[in-house]
Parts: sequence; C-alpha cells; structure tokens
Amino acid sequence: IDSVYKEYLPNHTHPFVYLSLQIHPSHVDVNVHPTKREVHFLHEEHIVDEIQTAFENALKGSNSSRVFLTQSLLPSSITGENKSNE
Repeated sequence: IDSVYKEYLPNHTHPFVYLSLQIHPSHVDVNVHPTKREVHFLHEEHIVDEIQTAFENALKGSNSSRVFLTQSLLPSSITGENKSNE
C-alpha cells in the first residue's frame, strides 16, 4: 500500500487504510505470532497483487487535479538578501 501511495503523498508520510479481507479460514495461518498480531495467507503474493491493483485503479487520475503555484523571487529581494549577509 505504501508503494502505491508514494506517488500521491509527501515523503515520510503514510496513508491510513482500513482493509477488510474476506478469505476462507483454511487459507489463513494464525500460528505465526504468539499474540496473533501477524498472520500468513495461502497465495499471499496473489492477494497482495490484487490489493495493489485495486488501490492503483482507485487512485488512477486522482493526482491530475493537483495544482501547485509558484512565485519567482524578485531581483531586488535577492540583492537585498546578499547585502544583509555581508
């Protein structure tokens, strides 16, 4: 999910995502971590690919509406900074 959002979010930020998966119980291995904070899935690579594709499709084109305005420095402000630094 981070790899998909990196094109849309500023550096060092992460998206908040609530993801609900419906997977057959026989395809889930809950005996990975004692506190059950981590699980493994059968065909995990396929699941990750499907999630990534769904996020990419949902975000496709959403970046085109961003507009960034810039303002150039005036020559007088540049020379004014140089004089104050001397």
